[in-house]
Amino acid sequence: MPTDPSTAAIARLRGEFVCAATETGFLHVQARTILRDLRRALILCSLFYMMFSVSDVLALGLAGALPSLLARCTVPVLAYAGLRHAWHAAAPVAAAYRVASTFTLLGMLTYMVVAWRRPADTLLHGTSVGLMAVVILIFIPNRLRTAVAIALGSSLVFIALAWCRHLESTRHLVSMTMLILFANAFGAVAANRHARLWREQYRTQQVLTNLSVRDPLTGCYNRRHLNAALLDGEIARARRYRLSLSLIMCDLDGFKAINDTYGHQAGDALLRSFAHLLQAM
Repeated sequence: MPTDPSTAAIARLRGEFVCAATETGFLHVQARTILRDLRRALILCSLFYMMFSVSDVLALGLAGALPSLLARCTVPVLAYAGLRHAWHAAAPVAAAYRVASTFTLLGMLTYMVVAWRRPADTLLHGTSVGLMAVVILIFIPNRLRTAVAIALGSSLVFIALAWCRHLESTRHLVSMTMLILFANAFGAVAANRHARLWREQYRTQQVLTNLSVRDPLTGCYNRRHLNAALLDGEIARARRYRLSLSLIMCDLDGFKAINDTYGHQAGDALLRSFAHLLQAM
């Protein structure tokens, strides 16, 4: 399996790099973006989720809406605690995905409490469940297969609940079921496309980066990389830990004679072989 991000394949269904090492490197580079998107998504979702508690009060009265309000209040509390955990975790992306999974799963479960307390609004709840599934799949950063499992599983639970109660006509329930399933399907397709495009962009950036810091003949790092990324960092590390720093300079004896006798193509082949030898060491 290739480990070079510039050539790594992307899984068609998962929307992730096939190579686990490449996927880990991609997530490491994108960690700050993932954390920023998660914070924005959880704040907005918590805000709108709490705003809709007004409809619970109007439908059930303050006393009757109390269980629904308590269920809704757990969502922003979890969002705040989860964001603090993700920002200070040693593995921020893994923590962010755990927070996203817990938040979305709890959000859908608490909404089942709301739907159970307000059975007369089944069709409105169906619309909300479809929108929440799209938000889970597209707006909140998470692994695609995890988001699909939470969104689709919660949607199926609500559909089963609606059909068991059967307070609406069969025609309305069929239409609601189809709309919820379509929302899940379209959201999953859009999320997969976004995940693939994000990784394709990263892969293109790696190609351009390699072209700028590597010698095209040998594949070795060039002087730009030595000056910009390697030398200063190694000098700083040596000073910080009081280590010795060595620099080895190599010269190929008789290289001009090889070019003159066998041609520059043979000289290029020799340079490539010598570079591969160095990189293997």
